[in-house]
Amino acid sequence: MFETKFSTSDEVFDTDFANGKESFGTQIQTGIKGGNGLSAYEVAVKNGFIGTEAEWLESLRGANGDDGHTPEKGVDYFTESDKAEIVNSVRDSLEYETWTFTLMDGTVFERKMVIK
Repeated sequence: MFETKFSTSDEVFDTDFANGKESFGTQIQTGIKGGNGLSAYEVAVKNGFIGTEAEWLESLRGANGDDGHTPEKGVDYFTESDKAEIVNSVRDSLEYETWTFTLMDGTVFERKMVIK
C-alpha cells in the first residue's frame, strides 16, 4: 500500500494510491476554548495535602543526598549537532524514488519516497 499526506496552512491532501482514493479539502476544526485548570498546589490539596502553598512548595524539596550521576554526552543526552548527524546518517542509508505530483490547480511538486 502506498499512501501520502501533506498539508498547507488549512488544506489537507490525502492520497491512497493502492485503493485509488484521493481527498482534497479543509480538514481543520476549531473546538471550544476550555477554562483554566487547577494549579499544582490546588491539585495537591484536592488529593489530600494539608498546608499552605508555601509549605507545599517546601515539601517538594528533597533531602541532600550523594552527588548524582554526571550525564555523558552521546549516552544520556545528544546535542542538536549530534541529532542532525544521526538523522542524516539514517537518511543517507535509505533508498529513495522521486515522485512528481500535479494538483488540480496546476501546482507541481516533487516528493522523495522511501522505497527500501
